[in-house]
Amino acid sequence: MEINSKNGEEVESFMARMYPSKEYTDFHNSSAERVVFELLEKELPDEYAIFHSEDWFRAPGQSKRDQLRGEIDFLVCHPEKGLLIVEVKGGGIGYDVKTNTWYTVNDSGRHELDKSPAVQAEAGMYNLLERLKENPRIEGQGKFSGVVGWAIFFADMNSQQGRSLPDMNLPYERLLFDDDKAHIQESLEKLFDFWDQQVSFTGPLDRTTWERLTEVFLRREFQIIEGLGNYITKSQKKLLRATEEQKRILQVLSNQREAFISGPAGSGKTLLSLEKARRLALEGKRVLWLCYNKNLSEHVKQHYDEGIFEVSRFHSFGLEILNEAGIKFKFPNQKYDNPRSEEWDRFFREEIPELMADAVGMIARRYDAIIIDEGQDFADNWILVLEEFFKDSENRWFYLFYDPHQTIFHDDTGWIEESERLVYPLQSNVRNTREIARVALNLGEVEDEIKFGPPGKQVRVDLAETDKQLVDQLRRAVHELIYEEKLDPDNLVILTGRSKNKGPLAGVKKLCEHRVVKQGSTGRQQLLCNTIQGFKGLESDVVLLVIPELSEKQNLVWYTGASRARHLLWIFTRDPLVENRVIEAGR
Repeated sequence: MEINSKNGEEVESFMARMYPSKEYTDFHNSSAERVVFELLEKELPDEYAIFHSEDWFRAPGQSKRDQLRGEIDFLVCHPEKGLLIVEVKGGGIGYDVKTNTWYTVNDSGRHELDKSPAVQAEAGMYNLLERLKENPRIEGQGKFSGVVGWAIFFADMNSQQGRSLPDMNLPYERLLFDDDKAHIQESLEKLFDFWDQQVSFTGPLDRTTWERLTEVFLRREFQIIEGLGNYITKSQKKLLRATEEQKRILQVLSNQREAFISGPAGSGKTLLSLEKARRLALEGKRVLWLCYNKNLSEHVKQHYDEGIFEVSRFHSFGLEILNEAGIKFKFPNQKYDNPRSEEWDRFFREEIPELMADAVGMIARRYDAIIIDEGQDFADNWILVLEEFFKDSENRWFYLFYDPHQTIFHDDTGWIEESERLVYPLQSNVRNTREIARVALNLGEVEDEIKFGPPGKQVRVDLAETDKQLVDQLRRAVHELIYEEKLDPDNLVILTGRSKNKGPLAGVKKLCEHRVVKQGSTGRQQLLCNTIQGFKGLESDVVLLVIPELSEKQNLVWYTGASRARHLLWIFTRDPLVENRVIEAGR
């Protein structure tokens, strides 16, 4: 129901049902698709179900059409009229006889198409028919008797211009134009009537078939029959689409030599920082990319390092500089790998920067650009000494990416707010599903304006009375995920607020015959278990988060831990407040 803005009365809404809704839709930089989306939603009655951006792949054994994969711009579904695939083209359209090439023309120039728009739409139609025929849920017999057709919507071209299109490739009766927008429902009904004459049609679909049909495209059945591995593959595709916001930031940074970029967990800061480093390196600049977390730096070296820029954590970089300069130093009590050691922290926050300042004049190493990830964990004196390593203090590139809510190692971040550098915000979550992001914010009591990612599976919570019961629940979860869902152990991680040698997991060496190991260990029969602090900056498809009890001092730790999960978050706790916060986040 909608509220009448004049008198406050509830009035029935007749808007079409759009999947996904506009706020979770990627229009692929197509203003034409956005216009058609808004038009269909506003002008069609609510018996229409419309699916935007339906990807399809030709499965083995399917009819060998020209294309192996494709995308349906809009799938218009009506319980009595059938299904209509609508391919949207903005700008103008052209055909080059010499090269047998179709292309579109808009303000940015000419863009060649892989196929004729008609071939593209027809391929989508045939693939759709294959899916319907082979789906046992449709009419229970593997058959579909409704109308299925296709149309092309030239959103920026009027019907008079459309009459000049070659009929053999773009049949006029299957086309929609700009002047159809004023009476779009009538125009679509004419198309349905046209296709009714072209195919065998036995009448309107019965209610059961219609409901099962919409379930196929809404993917409700995935909650029951789709394995977690397949769900993760499909969900990841939606999360990986570059947002307009990310593209805007990269464009801004192409003209801005120095900037701070802030963003919540999951906003893509690390990937953006790496992409900026790559672009600068390809321009011939010497680039240094730094972070705080040891595991993050190792992950970047393993998966993203192309050898064109330097990757390190500040601690390793500092020691490398001192060795290069021949400056002697001694670790405090040999506790370099213990981030909880006060001596270790003081050594790297105070002594190392001072020694690095002495080393600058003793070595020739210099950089055109320095890019910092996890900037909230850097001390202000780290930044000051790093600035000494620029080749040219006037012509340099310096970027710092940070999340003010992930200050879990220290709270000395005032220098970031006091800096006079321009700050550009990231506000779209491109890592987590909507449900995970909401729970992470609620666990950390973080208030932030975030554009959530696509919807996903509900966050699961197991409430235990004792540590032993909590471990038993964790063991059952591991069994379900690995042996029932067939999830690869590499796709999940167990995270705790403390070392696995302390707290509920103390003494736990195996879970379901899988050895519990720290970050960096390898092996098919092993499960990764790490502290949230050690896993910060990283992510996993599935996170099993152990929160014995909530503590105000650790709110940001739980926020950081929960936000590591891309597709499934499963929490194990003895604190009912944890369960309450998860429930509140889902409202």
